[in-house]
Amino acid sequence: MAPVGAELTVSGGTEGVPDRLRGLTVGRGEGVTISLSSGQPARPLEVTLPLAGPAPEGTVPVVLTQPSDGGEPHLIPGRHDPAAGTITAAVDHLSGFWPGFLDLEAFGRDVMRAVTEATGITTARPDCAGQPAEAPGGGKITADKDFSPTANPPLWACLKADAQGLEVDLTSNSPLPWRTRAKPNAVLAPQGSLDATAGFLLAAYNTLATERPYAEGLLTPGGTANYRFPRGALPATIAAKVDVGTWLAMDLLFAITTAAALFKVDLGGLADSAEVVSCLGDAVEAAGITTVDGSAIAAMAKAVLSCVEPFVKAMGGVLTGLAVMVLAVLAEGAALVFGGLQGIYLSLTGQDTFTVTVTSDRPTTTTANPADYRFVAAGDWERYYFSSPSGRFICGILGSVADEPPSAGCHGETDPIPPRPADCSEHISWGGGLFVDATGNTDFICTGGVIYDSGFGDPGRPLPYGASLTALGFTCTSAQTGISCTHTDTRHGFRIATTSNERF
Repeated sequence: MAPVGAELTVSGGTEGVPDRLRGLTVGRGEGVTISLSSGQPARPLEVTLPLAGPAPEGTVPVVLTQPSDGGEPHLIPGRHDPAAGTITAAVDHLSGFWPGFLDLEAFGRDVMRAVTEATGITTARPDCAGQPAEAPGGGKITADKDFSPTANPPLWACLKADAQGLEVDLTSNSPLPWRTRAKPNAVLAPQGSLDATAGFLLAAYNTLATERPYAEGLLTPGGTANYRFPRGALPATIAAKVDVGTWLAMDLLFAITTAAALFKVDLGGLADSAEVVSCLGDAVEAAGITTVDGSAIAAMAKAVLSCVEPFVKAMGGVLTGLAVMVLAVLAEGAALVFGGLQGIYLSLTGQDTFTVTVTSDRPTTTTANPADYRFVAAGDWERYYFSSPSGRFICGILGSVADEPPSAGCHGETDPIPPRPADCSEHISWGGGLFVDATGNTDFICTGGVIYDSGFGDPGRPLPYGASLTALGFTCTSAQTGISCTHTDTRHGFRIATTSNERF
């Protein structure tokens, strides 16, 4: 353990207890300084130190130390011998030591201060928050909540509309995780990584979001979520509710890490452990916690410590033994150490639900009677014809004929037109209209004649602005911004106007 001839020196009256540890410990005995002439021992050794009195209630035995190399003062788990009035601890260095007892309630307050500082996570308001989106067919799409610069909602919402539907980007503005659900027919995009530079908690939430995706959305502190609603899905709603269990599990994990640091045990890698975080996710779902109280804290503390234990045992060496002892200390005093989480939670929950409704101010569409537009001829197939109110476009919805699938399309001059494709002969017309068929294929029309017209010189009855015609699995709508036709099953289609057009 030491070279032959090395001298071990033990002296009393060491300098005062480090301030960092003074407020956390009680019942301390006299301090001693132990040194070895050859430096530090080659392997851990045990020191036994006398106490000033019996163990106070709500405490665990520890040895306080101030490393002689200038390292951070920390605690070492100890064994109390009441009969001998001593505390024994295994130490890996020689320096100043004080026997004493860790006051679990004071220890808990210290840990909770760190948790409070770490949970104050909010996000800057995106410039797009609260801004209306321009609907491709005309009108504005808006959210019903106040997302102005002076507001402080738990989440920010940004809207973006295109020919295929509506996207809603959610950005967390809360130190709490929120479960989100959206309807109708919303699709949640895979969640990306968070910016974990803010520390342990964000790193742990990042691991949760990327390694354990949820069927419903989990909007984590500092995180984002994206929902896409199909065309025609408005009004739409996004409902959010605080995920109490996940918040409690993550803050307990952080509290354990903070507590372990006082014993000079670095558990920072927990935040990146998919196994630990997935274990916590299972525990949260099994517990079904809806509020933070003493029983919830006790149950989750036990689950979190259980999830952490395999990680600690995989650390190896002396550190594993020390970390296991620290976990035992935390398990013994869980109620005192972690009890402050209830107060933190109550200070954060001004509200625990939040619902955003998204609507459009586009005029309500009326439904046209298909019988008024159906073309009937002896032995003929099913088809419907109509024209735009301006007369610039003639359109039709055609049933299947020969090998051609059902389709909807419009003829008329539009701009811009893409270059003529190689499979459209230069001897026939290109770009004089658009179509969509029952396979979802949509393109400009390449034809030597008129397809979406009866052929009897009748352009079809005008479809009034604000009216929709539905037949054969297609819906065509007339608006000031043009005629749009959509295949119901595939949701593909087009919009055509004199100076603009789009395919979706």
